[in-house]
Amino acid sequence: MPSASRGAVLNEYQARRVHVTCRYIDKLLCDMEAILHSSESRPAFPRYSADVSPAQRCAIEAYVARLREQMTSMLEMHGIARYQAPIPALHAIAVALDAIGIEIEELLPEHMRGYGDLPEAAANELNAIVGQLRGLTAQFDAYLRDAKLNPEKPL
Repeated sequence: MPSASRGAVLNEYQARRVHVTCRYIDKLLCDMEAILHSSESRPAFPRYSADVSPAQRCAIEAYVARLREQMTSMLEMHGIARYQAPIPALHAIAVALDAIGIEIEELLPEHMRGYGDLPEAAANELNAIVGQLRGLTAQFDAYLRDAKLNPEKPL
């Protein structure tokens, strides 16, 4: 929890509000960075068109960094603590992979029949697709489990 020590002029509730606002601003800055770098991950269904030039990318990244520096400086000046991230990245990735597994299961023919007649050839194709996706996600999951034990092991 944030604290307003060091003789800061903000009371506890004001300091908490500043802390929450800065966290939200930082989340929005993270979103901006994700937008800038979204084309690098080559998404199957891109949400954004790649209309940012390299020079614009550098400028945007510089503004993001400057905003973060300014917020950090202000928080420190008022003695408002920033705490460590409570969620391990590997755990968050594993949870997202579990959600992907659930979505893959929804592609099975027995779940697709509610959308209309499903010819046997289409059912076989869906089963094959699900099998391939299951195999790949199982490999991914095994890698994540191993990565927790062996952080330096490459793919």
